[in-house]
Amino acid sequence: MERKDQMPFALLNSFGVIDEKRKGELAVIEGAEKKGFDYQLVRPGRLVGGPYTNPDIASLTNADLADDCQDVDIIKGDVGVNDAGRWSCSESIVEMLENTSAVNMALSICNKKGSPPADSAAWQALLDRASQ
Repeated sequence: MERKDQMPFALLNSFGVIDEKRKGELAVIEGAEKKGFDYQLVRPGRLVGGPYTNPDIASLTNADLADDCQDVDIIKGDVGVNDAGRWSCSESIVEMLENTSAVNMALSICNKKGSPPADSAAWQALLDRASQ
């Protein structure tokens, strides 16, 4: 997490949440460098869609992605600003585990207008673009 001074992250960080997340990320990076394994830090947008597991506005209103916002955007760094469907985060992580083009970096996952990636080749293209 690199945007701790920007809203809404600044509000969350008033309780130190973002600072602690960043400490965790840095520990993963340090451990990977020390022990020689690859890592991927996943930074989803605001999670929407069931199952609703926490009492926030999204769960209270049963917020979900619009039918026309099923495409997935994977971007290098801490830049995601849109909502992220739980299904798209899960699918993205599975695809990342099967793909070696986007390793040793942080990736933001959000949804955008369009259809979801159709197959593994489409996911590969997303991850290749993110690793540039």
